[in-house]
Amino acid sequence: MPRLLLWLLCFLFFSLRADAQLNQIDTLKIRLVSSFADNSEAVLNFPKFILKKKSMENKVNMELKEQITGREFEGKAIDQSYRDWAQYFSSIGFEVFLNQNQWVSLEVYGEFCGAYCSSFNQYHTVNLANGKFYTIEELVDTTGFLRELIYSRLDSTYQASVAEVRSRYKLDTLQTDSSYLPIIMEELENCRNDFKIQAYSLTPTHFIIRKNCEFPHFMHNEGPFWELRFSWQEIKSYLKPQLTLWNP
Repeated sequence: MPRLLLWLLCFLFFSLRADAQLNQIDTLKIRLVSSFADNSEAVLNFPKFILKKKSMENKVNMELKEQITGREFEGKAIDQSYRDWAQYFSSIGFEVFLNQNQWVSLEVYGEFCGAYCSSFNQYHTVNLANGKFYTIEELVDTTGFLRELIYSRLDSTYQASVAEVRSRYKLDTLQTDSSYLPIIMEELENCRNDFKIQAYSLTPTHFIIRKNCEFPHFMHNEGPFWELRFSWQEIKSYLKPQLTLWNP
């Protein structure tokens, strides 16, 4: 009996230790004094990888920092780089869309303020086996028929936004300044024309191409956020080898 108990204790110990070493995405909190925040101190939340392999952990966190900050502080310490880069931000956070089979896809978002406040959204996808961050062109073939499919879906999404705005103004004539309607229509068209196959994220079920329509500050809340969603089965034949190895 004592030998069996010892075996069980050892099994639990090593199981818990193995679980504790799994790759994780933690939060790096940067505190800044900010006159733009609701209080005098803004807490900015950046993603921070905690990996089993420390050399890979350092590589991934440094490259993520470089991408978030636009390489403005290349090679400099992560904490201080974020602090210097984000001095005019009132908020920063992130959301993880996918964390499986060594692939992580996440969004970093926030609000920064000058004369006016504006929001930003960034998307990052990394393979933790090699520490490489991938552009959309490195994962899917965006030429040929898939390109046509993407722009067809963009047009459908644009038309849905136009219909939603027209319906809202028609039903809410007493509450809404109708003089904004032509401007909103023009901004929606500009957003469609400005679209690039660039920002994307992965989820367990979909490949999503994203477009944030940034409207002028006086009508900032009117800007829609477009998601062009494609199931893995739908675009299976356009996946490049890096993703087919994942076999989503």
